[in-house]
Amino acid sequence: MRQLSWLVILELLFLDGRYVEGQRCQNFNIGFSDRKKMPDNKFTASSSLSSETSPHHARIGDVQGEGWCAANKGDNEYLQVDMGRDYVVCGLIVQGGTFGNVESFDLEFSTDGSFFNSYSKTLLRVNDQEEEAEFHALGPYPVGRYVRLYPRKFRNYPCARLELFGFPGPKVTCMPQYIIAEFDKAHYPDLVAEGMHLKNTSCLAEDENATHILFHIPMRGCGTERILVNDKFLQYNNEIIRRITGVGISYKMDMLFPISCNYDRRETLGDVSFRVTTGGVAWNFFLDLLESSKRA
Repeated sequence: MRQLSWLVILELLFLDGRYVEGQRCQNFNIGFSDRKKMPDNKFTASSSLSSETSPHHARIGDVQGEGWCAANKGDNEYLQVDMGRDYVVCGLIVQGGTFGNVESFDLEFSTDGSFFNSYSKTLLRVNDQEEEAEFHALGPYPVGRYVRLYPRKFRNYPCARLELFGFPGPKVTCMPQYIIAEFDKAHYPDLVAEGMHLKNTSCLAEDENATHILFHIPMRGCGTERILVNDKFLQYNNEIIRRITGVGISYKMDMLFPISCNYDRRETLGDVSFRVTTGGVAWNFFLDLLESSKRA
């Protein structure tokens, strides 16, 4: 293996020390290696070189296969994992396969498996030996249920094994008149509602108890945005945010959770406004009538 510069070594030490609420990111293993939690059908890919390099062999430590390898060497080859629910991802470990070694890669995340958002930068592997597992810290933390890894540069074939680290995103319920976002404190060490808000900083948590933090997100106001998607869905978007400020490096983390709900436009009677005048006084009323076709 090639020698590393002091600059690279220091960078790796910094990344390995990434903390989430006072604990190392690596303590929040999502569990790709657990076949009960993540069965083989959760792993898919654009193509596979052979049965020994099928997507489910992308688990770190898998001894039944040779890691995932794409059959082709184009830019559109990817490995996809369905994590079962939304996760806030703080980092990942990447390892090469027997027949090749990914040297740089891109990541994409999706909450629904249809619309994918690219992570902000291409990630590089320092180690050029396929058996070397390498940790990569992510920030800002992406959120998604589905993750795709796109090999960009590789040796021999685009091959990879991986494990992600993170914690579940809030439970999102798309109601007819508002969106509910619920944080289970068991997933977030030391999390409190103080300092958490929507895009509009005056919109705070609706409720907090010993086990949960609850947000009611209105369809109008608090920074909620509405967009038309594929001329079929009305999508309402907001964010739950917590910023850590102060002098020096904090052990706590900034948080940004994108919240999104899609409503079937064909079943939606969008915005209704009406005006009532009585006694010379005019009153304006607004209703946003929605029937949820859910999807957070």
